[in-house]
Amino acid sequence: MTSAALLILAFGFVFMTLAIVPAIARRLRGGVFYGWWLVAISGFIMAIATVPLFHAMSLWAVALER
Repeated sequence: MTSAALLILAFGFVFMTLAIVPAIARRLRGGVFYGWWLVAISGFIMAIATVPLFHAMSLWAVALER
């Protein structure tokens, strides 16, 4: 993933969060909504799964050419 794509993704999450700030404030009084935990975990798993593939594409290409 390029830095521009990561930047777009980060701004997307920020804008989505800002759009629902009142709902988040209500949820935080009673604990964190479990959906946000799922978002964080799935984002972490996605980053772990895609970073080696896309950032090492030149290494993959050399290995496949041999």
